[in-house]
Amino acid sequence: MKKIILFIAAVLLFSCLYSCTTNDNNDEPVTNPKTESEVKQITKETTQEPATEPITEPATIAIEVWQVPDIPADFVTANIKDISSGIVFEKNFRRGINLGNMLESPNEGEWGVHYNPKFFPAIKQRGFDFIRLPVGWGNHLVVKNNSDIINISKSFNDRVKEIVDEALKNDLGVVINIHHYNDMDENPEKNADRLYQIWRIISEQYQNYPANVVFEIFNEPHDKLDTKTWNQYQNECIKIIRKTNPTRKIVVSAGDWGGIGGMKDLILPDDENLIFSFHCYDPFNFTHQGADWSSGEGGMDQHLGTQWTGSDFEKRNLENSFRAVKAWSETTGLPVLMGEFGAYEKAPMESRVRWTNYMRETAEYYGFAWSYWEFCAGFGIYDQNSGEFFEDLANALTGTPLNESVYATGTGRPAISMIKENGYIGPFKTERNINIICDSWTGMSLYDTENNTQIIELGGANTSDWAHPYIILEGLTDTGDKFSHDICELTIRNIDWSITDFCINLDNSTSLETQLAWMDEKTLKGESVSNTYSVIQNGDGTTTFILDLQKVYKTFAGKNSEVFRLKIFIESVPDRSGNYDREGMIEFIKVELK
Repeated sequence: MKKIILFIAAVLLFSCLYSCTTNDNNDEPVTNPKTESEVKQITKETTQEPATEPITEPATIAIEVWQVPDIPADFVTANIKDISSGIVFEKNFRRGINLGNMLESPNEGEWGVHYNPKFFPAIKQRGFDFIRLPVGWGNHLVVKNNSDIINISKSFNDRVKEIVDEALKNDLGVVINIHHYNDMDENPEKNADRLYQIWRIISEQYQNYPANVVFEIFNEPHDKLDTKTWNQYQNECIKIIRKTNPTRKIVVSAGDWGGIGGMKDLILPDDENLIFSFHCYDPFNFTHQGADWSSGEGGMDQHLGTQWTGSDFEKRNLENSFRAVKAWSETTGLPVLMGEFGAYEKAPMESRVRWTNYMRETAEYYGFAWSYWEFCAGFGIYDQNSGEFFEDLANALTGTPLNESVYATGTGRPAISMIKENGYIGPFKTERNINIICDSWTGMSLYDTENNTQIIELGGANTSDWAHPYIILEGLTDTGDKFSHDICELTIRNIDWSITDFCINLDNSTSLETQLAWMDEKTLKGESVSNTYSVIQNGDGTTTFILDLQKVYKTFAGKNSEVFRLKIFIESVPDRSGNYDREGMIEFIKVELK
């Protein structure tokens, strides 16, 4: 027995000495023999070249590139999984906060936040369940000399691991992501293999960690990473992670800055351990007022002083986004994380508190976990200097316990169908009578009704009293000498006759367009016939516009047009004497080609 004890002691001593020896050199890259033997050669060119160091015998493998499956001509209706009353997240993984401006900066502390051991006890005590840890891995890559193998600097990798370990010690879950990897956004083909290698390293390092360590593939894919492009890269990363972490939760998102706009184009593995994430900073002019890094005509300072009052108009506009995400979640059966939301410090504090509280309550009503952006920088709820929370703002997030009787009781609208084949789900199609596209900077409010129609509201808080909605005319094509359909019928309800000007143009999704109809307040209320349109008042209080498409065909003849749209101008005050002087509401009911 003594010999066995002495032998074990010797092994432990040797392990300790070896560990101390290898940890002294913080500039060495993280070594990962398995990774090095599996990595494919990649291009050396990046916007910012990593450091180099010698290596012998570079190893390569061929990476199987995921291909988007063919989409059948007709969408099939999904079998909707009812998760509205179920627990979509563990109870200890519902309320989170981002440790922003820390590890995703070029170097920790460079953007004003350096990890403080007081952070996690304060976060836990305040009532949060988990942290989202944005990590700028791309700033700390090491490319080995004479090869294309990428690794992560040991000092940085150890630092990330240290902070993850500290969070777990404080009973906080962790979402680890890849943040601000701009090279990938700008040139995905050139940098995809490096993205894959980063995920090999991360997934192998944390493969034995508890289930409350969650991986998030990429923060806010944008630029060249629209959703259709992003699909193949995201799914390849999932394949890589699944080799070492077969059941770990993985957070996925759409392209186009991780908003809900690209949600319909997502194609994902049929994997029950995925979590869909979206970010919401609406209305942007309120949440980002005074933000000097955010561009836009006139800059964001012009919006300083913008209030969020919590009016029904403002709430309807926001809640419609939540309902759309909930409908998608009900279709796929996947849980949802609102990964970022927040209002910048230059916004009026009273409005920040009101908006934050509404966003949190609404997310919980629909059963979404959430993580506020962020802890202690420009959007923060905590003052690093005093070590105190901004009480009203922090209370908006965790001032009340989660109401289990209300949590996840909201349901989504409208119905969504999806493709499900070849082990993948998506893309998705919204089953409305009519689909309106918001392409207007005026801030119009657009929301769904229970009848699968859509309402646009003008002139409410911080919106103009005019807007440009679009309707894609699915099925309208150029046959070579005419349109495939002669007539387009558009039916609307002018609520309280509050819309006074209504213009309908036909365009081909470019600058090429022609007018089909223009109606003022008097014309809208009556019946009329023109060269290209006629107006009919229906007995149920709706109005139908009958548009003669062939009369304007010559504008588009020979232009190789692929998509035709109705480009609509609506206004709730005829003289346009001001942008906020009159409210208007209009319901778009259906559009038909004949």
